Amino acid sequence: MALRVVDNATMVQQEREEDERTLEERQNEPLFLGITAHLKECWDAAKRAKKPIETIMLKGMRQRNGEYEPEKLSAIHSQGGSAIYMGITEVKCRAAESWLRDILLDTGTPPWDIPRWSTSI
Repeated sequence: MALRVVDNATMVQQEREEDERTLEERQNEPLFLGITAHLKECWDAAKRAKKPIETIMLKGMRQRNGEYEPEKLSAIHSQGGSAIYMGITEVKCRAAESWLRDILLDTGTPPWDIPRWSTSI
């Protein structure tokens, strides 16, 4: 009977190859395929659910920055019109931020506090 001598690098390489083979075999099991399909389905559903909200947010961001939507801008250029955007939204947003800052960051009582009314009238 002969004793086989293998250096560490070769042994580590063999273990990696065995691990990769068992991993590939396990990935093709029905349980893992089902979990993978479920995760892909959840990912796609989340991506589809996010799309309309993302569109609304991008539209609002462009509006606040004073930019037209790409489709609207191309329609304006095809008509030969001016691409000047009236910046009304930015003014309204700044006013709303100011109101919210005044309400929420007031140094007096918190906005959710119930005022104490004087009963001696």
